[in-house]
Amino acid sequence: MNSIEEKEISCRITNTIINFVKKEKGNLEDILRDLNHTEEYLTNPNNWISQETFDIICDRVKGLFNDNEVLYTIGLSIEAPKTAGVIDYVARLIGDPQYIIKKVPKYNIYFDKISQLTVLKNTSKSATIKIAPLTGHSISKDMCYFTAGVLAAIPKIRKFKLNKIIEGECCVPISNAGVIKGKFYKVDGSNYVWSYNEQDIKEEKGQIIGKLNPDGTFRVGETTFGAPACIYHLTWSRHYDPLEKILFNIFRKPKLLTATINELENVNEYLERKCDEFYKDLLDFQEAYVDAISAFIAAVDAKDPYTRDHSKNVAFYAVEMAKEIGLPASEIEDLRKACQLHDLGKVGVPHSIITKPGKLSDEEWKEIREHPALGAELIRPMAFLKDVLPMIRQDHERYDGKGYPNGLRGEEICIGARIIAIADAYDTMISGRSYKLPFTREKAIEELKRYSGTQFDPKIVEVFLKILSRENSH
Repeated sequence: MNSIEEKEISCRITNTIINFVKKEKGNLEDILRDLNHTEEYLTNPNNWISQETFDIICDRVKGLFNDNEVLYTIGLSIEAPKTAGVIDYVARLIGDPQYIIKKVPKYNIYFDKISQLTVLKNTSKSATIKIAPLTGHSISKDMCYFTAGVLAAIPKIRKFKLNKIIEGECCVPISNAGVIKGKFYKVDGSNYVWSYNEQDIKEEKGQIIGKLNPDGTFRVGETTFGAPACIYHLTWSRHYDPLEKILFNIFRKPKLLTATINELENVNEYLERKCDEFYKDLLDFQEAYVDAISAFIAAVDAKDPYTRDHSKNVAFYAVEMAKEIGLPASEIEDLRKACQLHDLGKVGVPHSIITKPGKLSDEEWKEIREHPALGAELIRPMAFLKDVLPMIRQDHERYDGKGYPNGLRGEEICIGARIIAIADAYDTMISGRSYKLPFTREKAIEELKRYSGTQFDPKIVEVFLKILSRENSH
């Protein structure tokens, strides 16, 4: 794997898989063996993994359940309450499948960076959805099964009945499709397609069932494999409980029913518009709140010439690193806020200690070490900063586990805090403090290299040094 793993598949998906395995099997040892990530990492929806790691997990899950189509069942499991997945993002809020499918493409970027989802058709009883791999990426058959399960769960999430789901086209070549309904397929050098029963694969007891089309596609059952994209068709019908049947009978006169539906559609459009307006106002309030706290911190920093513009500088370096690594835009925005607020806890530390020119006493050092936890507690009541809070609390943790306040190590420290630690240290070194002169740029870089792997994440240090080198060459 790369020194910094590609961010391709969201851990929102692996969270669903891990939860399913734990519920059904109870033991994750076979799934997590020799992986670079812990259960905690793979179940955190803010984290990402590579497609390579995702494929390894899927292969192990299929082996554990002895079922090559188990990813469909796992995808379908998101209809159960309190599971993590794309449906949780939208479906828990508002009702019918048509509305949910309308919203799903907007949230696709939060779940993977290898595909683009497009709704080709969307009615009150059916939908056609296209999922195409992005340039340079491919979609595995396991991801196809998982996606089909998720789509099949959409009607069921609001007690609609799924009538049928068909993958009419699949972008996976037939030779890579694995076992499909008990059959395994191979393509020989003359482009003939051979079919095998699972038990006959080793003995090569297969039969020719056709030849690849000139474009490389081949149809098995209702699915054409090797297509440019995956195309799913699903249909559903409404399942009425007794109360709903009564209400339906009240309005079954066509004219009255039509008028009622039209009125409800108008109300629904109005509510959607108001929700959008409310969401915008909420974002404006959140931004104003962060700006107000940042202004307060800046006012405190301004009293000390060494810390003036420190938070702004830290944010600049951190955001550049995050972009280089490839973090999603939403995570970069949270990181920017964390940088603005990372020294918030110092408001509870006497100014005389922060600006003391000499060595700190044990008691003074104890007060300094409490500021990350205090800063985190100060923003805890603000729910919209919940993803910022760990970065503020952990930005003085060390990669080797010798930091504070909790002695976390390695990837136990969130990636945002590992980035801030480097940006914070670099700006502190080149700015100087009351107790030390500023370092030259070269000396600060030497210190980052010296403490790479102990105080700092070595992979992120590499990224930052690359950025500084690029800036120096301009």
